[in-house]
Amino acid sequence: MSQIHVNKNNEQLGPFSVDEVNKKLASGEFATSNKGWMKGMSDWKPLSDSAFFTEGVRVPASDDGPPAMSEADKMKERGREAMEGAGKMVANIKAAKDVRDFLPYLKLVDVLLERFKNMFTPKALDTWDGFSRKVGFLLSTAGAAIIMVLAVLTMFKVDKFSIVVNGAKILLVIGIGQYIAFRFLKANSELIEKSPGKITSKAFLKCLSVVLLMIGIWYGVDGIGAFVENTDAVEPLIEGLVYLLILSYCAGVAMNHESVNVELTDERTSIGEEALGILSFLSKLAVRVIPFIFFLFILGAFVGLLDNLIDILDNKKSAALGTYLKAQGHGFKIVMALSLPFLTYLSFLVIHLFIDLMRATLCLFKLKEK
Repeated sequence: MSQIHVNKNNEQLGPFSVDEVNKKLASGEFATSNKGWMKGMSDWKPLSDSAFFTEGVRVPASDDGPPAMSEADKMKERGREAMEGAGKMVANIKAAKDVRDFLPYLKLVDVLLERFKNMFTPKALDTWDGFSRKVGFLLSTAGAAIIMVLAVLTMFKVDKFSIVVNGAKILLVIGIGQYIAFRFLKANSELIEKSPGKITSKAFLKCLSVVLLMIGIWYGVDGIGAFVENTDAVEPLIEGLVYLLILSYCAGVAMNHESVNVELTDERTSIGEEALGILSFLSKLAVRVIPFIFFLFILGAFVGLLDNLIDILDNKKSAALGTYLKAQGHGFKIVMALSLPFLTYLSFLVIHLFIDLMRATLCLFKLKEK
């Protein structure tokens, strides 16, 4: 049996028999890292080397668990795991029938849109339209009365009777504007009822709703942020909330296309006909949202007039005329709001005249092809 020399702490020991080396390894007197030499070897080697194992040297099992992996092995293992993960992902993508199978948040958008649609049902939109019209007319009447009161108060402070005459003119214009608005709000509803439309793209309606909501939320959050930074900046907050309300209303109409007499159909249509259908839908959406905008415009002007009334009661004689001029500006806003239904009616007619001309042109092309 081979005799083994052992180098421990730079001290050469031995020779030892294989059994003696095994006993010293087991007792811990020798470590596997200690180097040994036996006849026939060209150099000293650790006792854990295979040459000693062949002669019968047995390295005792460690109770400390498996040896630590080297950094290179760790990198290889992470690379292998990454490749396996990528392979599984590619397999899942290939097996998926829909993009939403591996992008689940897209399904969440559809769920939220469906809930939003249930909030803005055609019945809810009709109820809100009726409320907007009634309150809008009441506030415009109250606003006209405030303008007249402001004109009288200003006349007493600056001794100019012409201001009362001016206030009476605004009062008369608002009264005429109310009559025009009343007639054309009703006429606009009849236009929608008398002009049924068709579109085939449900994706357009959903995406339009999402875009309108995102823009509205953007403006709303921006306004709230400006107000948080400066609590005196009320105007950006009001402006942001108004945009949010109007665009949310428009998104609700887009999700409930029946509310503007538009049918979603599976019929095959040409690209030109689809484009005209979408244009018609957008024009009807604008007509549908006018009562709500009408209400918001008049509400804003009315709040401004209340502020002017408080100011003129507190202000000195020198500031009275300036306050009345501001009130006059709010009166013009009411007049503009009252004229919106008429302007929308004219715009709707022009757009649908263009649509009819384009449809006639498409029909001529079809006949020519035949």
